[in-house]
Amino acid sequence: FPSHDILHAVHGTYFKFLIGLLDSKNSIIEQLKTSKRQLKEEKNLIQTSRHKYQKLFEAIPDSVVLLDAKTTLPVEFNSMAHLTLGYTAEEFKNIRVSDYEAIESSEETAKHIEEIMRNGAARFETVHKTKYGEKIDVLVYVVFVEIDAKQYMMAIFQDITQRKEREKESDQIQALAHMGTIVTGK
Repeated sequence: FPSHDILHAVHGTYFKFLIGLLDSKNSIIEQLKTSKRQLKEEKNLIQTSRHKYQKLFEAIPDSVVLLDAKTTLPVEFNSMAHLTLGYTAEEFKNIRVSDYEAIESSEETAKHIEEIMRNGAARFETVHKTKYGEKIDVLVYVVFVEIDAKQYMMAIFQDITQRKEREKESDQIQALAHMGTIVTGK
């Protein structure tokens, strides 16, 4: 073989090898672009879903709080939760249930939480105190949930202060009417 034929054969094989590498690289680049596009679409879906969830969460007219079952610190909450109690969102993040529970002691609250975890849910009335010391009557719906092996309580606090005031007024009117009946004998 003449030397240029050997060089041509070696270079030809080498060039075919390089072209194969380039084709392989281009194929990998296309796969990466496709994967990147799919990840971007998934990210957009997640963001859209999160945005919908947040809008729905905020639209609820009552206080909604996802609490860490062990610490009773809020993990997630809507604006109504902190505004009703007079706190900023930043302040509310660091406030345990026992800090705004006005009837139960910390120990009683802990026992109540254990009961909720055992039973899975509860509905009860209590009183919360605001940052400024005002008392608010609340109806509490709470359910125990486990998410990714972590324990939480989802609580909805409904302000029933006005309803309680109306009930008290109605009771007073009935008591006065009853007294009037006794006095007049009618």
